Amino acid sequence: MARGLLNKTGDRERRRVRAVARAVRAGVAGHFNRAERSERSTGRRIAVRIVQHAPSHRASAWRSWFGRGRTRALLSLGTLLALGAVGTAAAWTDTAQVDAGAIASGSMDLQVAQTTAGPWSAVGTDAAYAATHVTISNLTPSEAYAFPLAVRNVGAADFTYTATVRQGASPAWSFVGDPITVQLFAGTANTTDATYPVQQACGGTALAPAATVVVGATTVVTTPRRVNKGASDSQLCLLVTMVTSADNANQGKQGQLRLDLTATQVTS
Repeated sequence: MARGLLNKTGDRERRRVRAVARAVRAGVAGHFNRAERSERSTGRRIAVRIVQHAPSHRASAWRSWFGRGRTRALLSLGTLLALGAVGTAAAWTDTAQVDAGAIASGSMDLQVAQTTAGPWSAVGTDAAYAATHVTISNLTPSEAYAFPLAVRNVGAADFTYTATVRQGASPAWSFVGDPITVQLFAGTANTTDATYPVQQACGGTALAPAATVVVGATTVVTTPRRVNKGASDSQLCLLVTMVTSADNANQGKQGQLRLDLTATQVTS
């Protein structure tokens, strides 16, 4: 009889456990956060103790679904979505136009005068200087005449210059056998001698050997001379001579000397 009563009691307890389990699965029971089960080896008695708390079955279901692993996964997904949003967000921009002032080029301007005191001529690019003071009358063999000459730089850059001499055009050259020579010096002109035969001279240093005046250009400045912008070269002297061996056919002849001074910009 006692065993029968024990069996009935065990059946009731098992039915209660199954009913509670079905209620939990169906989501109609409250949240059960702890269940204890004990089974005694003698009599096979099962005791179930259930502690119920206030939260509803829906909250219990959400808490059950959000386990530690799922929570971490969702947090990681949120981080990725946030980074993606930052990477694709639009960025504001702005532009500014800068309008500069005018840019103008400079020029080279080698000017020439009799002396470094001026007055200066050949103003502007490729201008000519009328050296009317370089004039000789009644020149005879072995005579020499000296003439002052000056160069300055009023251009936009430092330059070096060279010089050549050739026969001019007005008056046309009529001398025979090339009897006229020209030599350029860095120095002053000594023009005091005015008696026959005139032997004037140039002081200072010769810039090249005496050059015979011919149709083509002959160098009278061998080494280019530098003149910085806004400065003048040292005083120059031009020496014009009729050689002692000039042919007798040169009596009563004439011609014009042409000097070409070429300035080249210094870039360093």
